[in-house]
Amino acid sequence: MTESTQIKQPRKRFRSPPYPALGLGRAVERAAQLHKIAQHHEVGVATLQEAWEMKSAEGRVWRTAAALIQYGLLTDSGTGKARKFKVTDIGRRVILDSDPNSTKRKEALNTVALKPMIHKELWDKFGAASNVSDSLFRTHLTVDRVEANEAPYSENSANEVIETYRKTLDYSGLANLTEISGQEKNETDAEKIEAGDEGDVPNVKVGDNVKWTSGGVDQFVCSQVDWISDDGSFLRVTGSPTGIPVAEVELVAPPTESDLGAAKATESRESIKEQSGSKPSIKATGYVVDGRLQLTADVNADEIEDLVEMLSKYKDILDLMSRSNKQ
Repeated sequence: MTESTQIKQPRKRFRSPPYPALGLGRAVERAAQLHKIAQHHEVGVATLQEAWEMKSAEGRVWRTAAALIQYGLLTDSGTGKARKFKVTDIGRRVILDSDPNSTKRKEALNTVALKPMIHKELWDKFGAASNVSDSLFRTHLTVDRVEANEAPYSENSANEVIETYRKTLDYSGLANLTEISGQEKNETDAEKIEAGDEGDVPNVKVGDNVKWTSGGVDQFVCSQVDWISDDGSFLRVTGSPTGIPVAEVELVAPPTESDLGAAKATESRESIKEQSGSKPSIKATGYVVDGRLQLTADVNADEIEDLVEMLSKYKDILDLMSRSNKQ
């Protein structure tokens, strides 16, 4: 094969690590525009388009939403057409607290300014960076990160990161500080409020078991993590498409063998149908952990009655476990 007839392999596109596409000031403006329409409700992408006056649900809408999520001003859940967005509590503090001397708003601004992982990294290394040159920033982002076994930024992305970081420090007031006021554990009070407790953000990895508490209500007590976002701020658990803030979960021990032995009513619809001699029609798996049923099922409208029959068997197990615990 001659050189002229060789098939050229396409060059792989270089992907920089995530970073917010907007400075904090612009991100707060976008959050305020959305809050004016959505208030405290979850909304779909069509409402984002309306609030931000963007015609297409592609490109700018997703980049803007991603930036707000990285700052912690916005949270999301679900995937695809079912994906929903909601302005966070800390976002509402920044938007609605109009007191120019408000300590809580200043703490909230400190928190969201350093919420993006790359902003926190630059703050830890350079602080307010008033005397740090762009070239030093650029070297860290494109070269030093490689030596630290971290993914590097392209030169263009590094320039955008530097510009966004400086704008964010100016807007939040951190540009005039050498450290965050009252930050004993590298965590402000606003972060603790946003996390829903007063502990540190857990170091969660795929395969860990977690408990999720949101708004003071336990959403689940023991589920296994199967995905974590690139910036480490969100996770998903097995059987659920919901993006869960890492700051709202806590690590828990996995169910013991005895828990699963007593709690697992059936691993599939086949086991129940084998007992009755009927043809299997649905698949479902359920566990009882801490006295609560966690069930995953795949059914259609014609199979609802089968699912009801299965639930009655789980109820018998729950009743039995409850009586055993009282003895």
